[in-house]
Amino acid sequence: MTRPHAVDVHAGQRIRQRRTLLAMSQTKLGDAVGLTFQQVQKYERGANRMGSSRLYEFAKVFDVPMSYFFDEMPSNALSGRPMSVRDRKGFGEGGTPFKQEMAP
Repeated sequence: MTRPHAVDVHAGQRIRQRRTLLAMSQTKLGDAVGLTFQQVQKYERGANRMGSSRLYEFAKVFDVPMSYFFDEMPSNALSGRPMSVRDRKGFGEGGTPFKQEMAP
């Protein structure tokens, strides 16, 4: 069994934090986004990875911006998983996925 990725764990903790702040049960949250409470538990533990559309659904239910799930993330969350050469293809200077615009 593979270990959960640190970003998934952090986002899951933020989901649990917001859910408990709103006094919402896992069942009620699951019903709101079309999941079972067991699936909500897995997201909260970081055992299941979240796609952007799922994160968007949680953000709508919680009335928070999607960035909420990444707030206060430790800076070393990605340090254990360096990008492969294939993953870096197309990244410009500074490690951004956008091409640098050249002055005419």
